[in-house]
Amino acid sequence: MCERLGVPAVLDVFHHRILSSFPGLSDRELVERFARTWPPGERQKVHFSTQHAGKARGAHAEHVDGEEFAAFYEQVRDLEVDVMLEVKDKERSLLDVRARLGLASA
Repeated sequence: MCERLGVPAVLDVFHHRILSSFPGLSDRELVERFARTWPPGERQKVHFSTQHAGKARGAHAEHVDGEEFAAFYEQVRDLEVDVMLEVKDKERSLLDVRARLGLASA
């Protein structure tokens, strides 16, 4: 729809994994496909979260699963994209992810 309307689409990795509009595509292929909807010079946005272990399918976890994020990051690390964590403890999750990936703290 966004491709036809000419508006940027934000990929939500978690929701894609639950109910995919593009089954069979890797995370990288998804990010690249969604990137085509973004205007030149504008940095693409992607949302990332993980399943809450004790809740119904589709419920966001309060903390990002570092292992899941690291696997996603390895696929897209060289792409120009802003990844937004959809979790309650955004700062703690970010610091944990950065430490797991060996990235310096800002």
